[in-house]
Amino acid sequence: MQLLPVPPPEGAGGYVNSPVFSPDGSHVVLRRGVYGPGGQDQSGLFTMALDGSGFTRIAADGYAPSWQPLPPPPPQGKRAKAKVRKGRVRLNKKGRAKIGTITCGGTPCKLRVLSAKLKVGRKPCRQVRTRLARKLGPGKHAAVGIKVYGRCLTSLENAGKGRLLVRVRAIDGAGKKVLTLKSTLVSAKAKKEKHRGK
Repeated sequence: MQLLPVPPPEGAGGYVNSPVFSPDGSHVVLRRGVYGPGGQDQSGLFTMALDGSGFTRIAADGYAPSWQPLPPPPPQGKRAKAKVRKGRVRLNKKGRAKIGTITCGGTPCKLRVLSAKLKVGRKPCRQVRTRLARKLGPGKHAAVGIKVYGRCLTSLENAGKGRLLVRVRAIDGAGKKVLTLKSTLVSAKAKKEKHRGK
């Protein structure tokens, strides 16, 4: 049995019942009733630390108080991960394609594309846009989409293929992690020429 230092009511008698400890054992919730004038303002459900500090009324009335259970800890070892499409990724006529997916681990994650670099031959191209969800729930996944436009698309069509590197930052319950997706892009024009040659 543990004696709880419940602050006494001001100028009146009363009672305390139904104490319940918090799941982590650091606080208690209880019901206190106070008799006499002004007793109504001092009665209700209260919480406090085990040493009596932080005595706070959380409800004017109520019976059999209880605590919500502690949330389960996030699964260990499950982090956000990236999966790239196998083989060469072919762009459509508008220069768009999906290069892979990002999947969250055991906790929600926030995603942000840090960079998207395309090399056609030895020349780097910067005219690449990415599309990716900003937030995902535990175990959920989202496609990583790209669009090549302008001179980059023209260069890719002339060369037939290029190397793409996309870096995504994922923040989840375990901290920050940088995911990398590498792909070989093939233009829609190169795809048509290949079919014509068959």
